[in-house]
Amino acid sequence: MQKINYPREQMHRIRYTKLTQKQISDKLVAAAAGPTCVTGYSDALAGKSLLIVTDNGPALSYSFKAKNRLSLAVDGGAAAHAGYGALTLGQLTLFSHLVPGTQTGYQVVLDLDRNLATVFEIWFSGYTDNREVQRQIHFGYIKADAEPPKARHGLTNRLEGKGFHWRQDTGIETLEIYPSVLYSTFVELTRLGGELCFCGPSDYVKIDDDRYVYSRVECEFSGTMTLYALDLNALKQVGVRLGFDASDALEYYMFAGNGEMVGQIALFDPFDDHDRVLGCSRGGECCSHRRHTRPIGGRRRRLEQHPSCRRSCCNWRPDARQSGCPGDHLPR
Repeated sequence: MQKINYPREQMHRIRYTKLTQKQISDKLVAAAAGPTCVTGYSDALAGKSLLIVTDNGPALSYSFKAKNRLSLAVDGGAAAHAGYGALTLGQLTLFSHLVPGTQTGYQVVLDLDRNLATVFEIWFSGYTDNREVQRQIHFGYIKADAEPPKARHGLTNRLEGKGFHWRQDTGIETLEIYPSVLYSTFVELTRLGGELCFCGPSDYVKIDDDRYVYSRVECEFSGTMTLYALDLNALKQVGVRLGFDASDALEYYMFAGNGEMVGQIALFDPFDDHDRVLGCSRGGECCSHRRHTRPIGGRRRRLEQHPSCRRSCCNWRPDARQSGCPGDHLPR
């Protein structure tokens, strides 16, 4: 008989501390040395220098002194020196670092075969809850002697509907489902115990037909960011996790993992609907600029603002059938 070790407090009941900016800055001092990694860093970037040019974003000039030390100059400014970690997945190299003395950093995916780059610019203290990791995605290229490539990585719906069981080298296992281009659903099989399902705003970036980048932030919970590159054919991943746990301890580590595909939800989009123009932006803005969607806070605000909700304690019409989605007309 299976025994599930449920935690005393499930994730949605943990009262995460409202950390101050100073508390976060103090905790990030240790992160200046770079993330930890169970299997060890890759030395793929050691001794190299790269200039990453992003579209309408920063130009990042990197010099990798060793497999765990780099210097960075942003838009031609003064160089900052920091620790970093890098892992490879075929042609891809993922590296991560924070900028010492700040609450900012970068998670970068390099496509070295095509000289392309996807940059996740990240920071803390950018929202009401300071512990929540914020991000903006920049697409660009690695400057070389040849003419800059016209191709770019981009947002995609090609992962929509897929589900995976991932096992990391850290011993952590998750079930993850990608039900939409805005959100993902995940079950922490080992970290918290239990079998509760949670969701978080997510990004999906297409590198090529086989390789993608996925990220999520646990908004309204710990605020932690998980990001990884994955190979659909090899069913492998390399990634990074950054944030604060339930005890307010810093989590900053890189991981590699193996997975298995557990299913695919049927999609009814046109066969050619797999481009990068996703219907999730407002006013023509790219999805990479969108703010995180927060269902709890957003729903509370909508309930408080809607006149009918202020007048009544009933969320739905009295004649709405309460099984399934209230008010739908599905057969019972």
